[in-house]
Amino acid sequence: MGSGVHAPVLDDGSDSDMASSEPVAVEDGVQRAREILRTAERILDDGVTYSDFANGDPKAADAALGAAQRAASECMSLAVQSSKDSSVRQLAEVLLQSGLARVTLMEATLARRTARMFGVEQALCHLRGASSLSALEERAPVEAHRLGFTRILFSRIDKGVWIARTAYTEGEEQLARTLVQVGIANPRPLTGALVESEMARRRVPILVRNPQSSSRVHAEMVAVVGTKGYVAAPVVSWGKVVGLLHADRQAELGGVDEFDRDLIGMFAAGVGVAFERNALFRRLRFMRSMFNEHVCAVNDLVDDIAEDVMEIGDGSEKPPNRSLGAHSSGQNFRETPAAYPEDALFASLTPRECEVLRSLASGKTNAQIASSLFVTEGTVKSHVKHILRKLGAANRTDAVARYHALTKSSGGHQTKDPFRS
Repeated sequence: MGSGVHAPVLDDGSDSDMASSEPVAVEDGVQRAREILRTAERILDDGVTYSDFANGDPKAADAALGAAQRAASECMSLAVQSSKDSSVRQLAEVLLQSGLARVTLMEATLARRTARMFGVEQALCHLRGASSLSALEERAPVEAHRLGFTRILFSRIDKGVWIARTAYTEGEEQLARTLVQVGIANPRPLTGALVESEMARRRVPILVRNPQSSSRVHAEMVAVVGTKGYVAAPVVSWGKVVGLLHADRQAELGGVDEFDRDLIGMFAAGVGVAFERNALFRRLRFMRSMFNEHVCAVNDLVDDIAEDVMEIGDGSEKPPNRSLGAHSSGQNFRETPAAYPEDALFASLTPRECEVLRSLASGKTNAQIASSLFVTEGTVKSHVKHILRKLGAANRTDAVARYHALTKSSGGHQTKDPFRS
């Protein structure tokens, strides 16, 4: 297939060597076949040009070698009857070299197919990294290129209608865009005589030969790429056909055959699993989001109940008037009239709110405060909100600054934390 063959790049050493050398082996086999056939043309001298085939087409080379073998065998039978020993030797050499060349091509073809089989697994592994359905759609044609196809189209099935979504064409980005645009502009319902309709119904891959002369294909897209033959397969997810994969290879690179049909079928089956996996992850993420919302709602409810209970308890124990009145360091706190307006602000705090404020002033986080008070972080946040509101503080830093200002000596007036003895 020449430059059209892109064998998989595998991670382990042995497979990587095989994949990288595979296109060279095919090219060498085809070139060797052409050399042998040119020699056969001179020896047979029957007016047939056996060496006239594309450089990257091992199937055409094998067919030409077979034709030359049959012609050489017939000529050799005639030469034996006429006792032409020199002709017999030359023809025998043609038969031997043609046979060896066909074996070489067979081995190269087998190596190519083995590499492509490995390519399916590698391509599907790369699809696992797709984080969304759109990313999966974008990536699928690119990964199908690993299987040796040169032009790939991915389409979605929306309410029974075939709509092109993404495409990859080797070395022809504009062709890929045009192909998708034509597919979007000409959607096809999967009903009627289309070969894709039967494919989707039976859920099996197909090989379409000579689509240019068929009335059962998407004529507009076939005209865009000028394909001489293509393979296609349905993408099935959760028992439903959700997409289609189309692929081809230029005729000069050997075209497509039954093996390619089965290959695209295997890949499409894996893409369907990737769709299921992606959909499952989306559902799990949604369920986790809903669960978190329910947990937050329950926590908020528990926090509200806990807050109400604590406020009821604090209200029953709250002294009639707390302040930051002057007292000596050796005295226990006692109720005094509020000496300053700020003292009255502190007097409005519940004992638990003062505990929270004192913890904030010591640099503790909400989580640390919740752990020390045996409450949830939500409860701590509620207390902080109430503290800011009662103190008229803009934020936590402002509240802590006021706390420190009132618990330090100022102008001979010694203040103290109202809930610390």
